[in-house]
Amino acid sequence: MGGAGIRLNLMMKLLAGFLLVAVITAGLGIFALTRLSAVSDQANGLGTDRLPKAQQLGNLKADVSTYRRQLFQHILSDTPEERATYEQRLRDLENTIQTELDTYEGMTNSDEGRALVEDLRNAWASYLPQSGTWRP
Repeated sequence: MGGAGIRLNLMMKLLAGFLLVAVITAGLGIFALTRLSAVSDQANGLGTDRLPKAQQLGNLKADVSTYRRQLFQHILSDTPEERATYEQRLRDLENTIQTELDTYEGMTNSDEGRALVEDLRNAWASYLPQSGTWRP
């Protein structure tokens, strides 16, 4: 009889150990799922909020660079027709840059972001008269 009691005791210990491992594994699985969910939420925030803003700023930077190149080409122009062409391109770029600033401002959702957009607008507004020697 003593052997059966030891066997039962050993089986209970094995079963308890297995159940403990199963509970720990389940707990780790639940923890991992909640952490993955948090990472997914952050990744979605990057894709829907920050990335479009970065793309918009990239477009703005590219257009300001294009504006400066067109201004340089205007300075190098030899004929009135060439100057007129570059003047029209500069006016179009000014409108595009203004639109991009408006679009970016619409994407900002904080007071700090709006203040930065206002700084950009002020810097652009102070740059235009300095670069506007081409204006009649």
